[in-house]
Amino acid sequence: MNQYSFVKYLKKEKSNVCIIIKSGIFYHSFDYDALILNHLFNFKIVNVNDNVKRIGFPISNIEKVKNILDDNYISYMIIDNMDNIIDKIYDDNKYYDFKKIVEEKYKKDIRINNIISKIKELDNNILDKIEEML
Repeated sequence: MNQYSFVKYLKKEKSNVCIIIKSGIFYHSFDYDALILNHLFNFKIVNVNDNVKRIGFPISNIEKVKNILDDNYISYMIIDNMDNIIDKIYDDNKYYDFKKIVEEKYKKDIRINNIISKIKELDNNILDKIEEML
């Protein structure tokens, strides 16, 4: 299972938690977690493909990241390896507040990605008609 698939699996149970996973000398986060961390730290967003966004930061920054997440009451899970998982859950979790902020900030990009996903599911006849309209 690759990192992204593993994070998506975890998100089914922990949808309101920012998941940060170690990969070599970097930590990565995906999708809304990446957008939230970009909002807080201005980390560069990488489009892995049309539907997947990722940020990465050096492992030396993990304490700074944890401190800012703590200061903002954002619940998080940091996975160094399967034997070392830090899980910090706040009763007054602000994850969804920040998710709303980034949804507004990236609304156009999110809408475009949703449209692209739907277009990819269309058959060629419908695509031909859409292309004619353009």
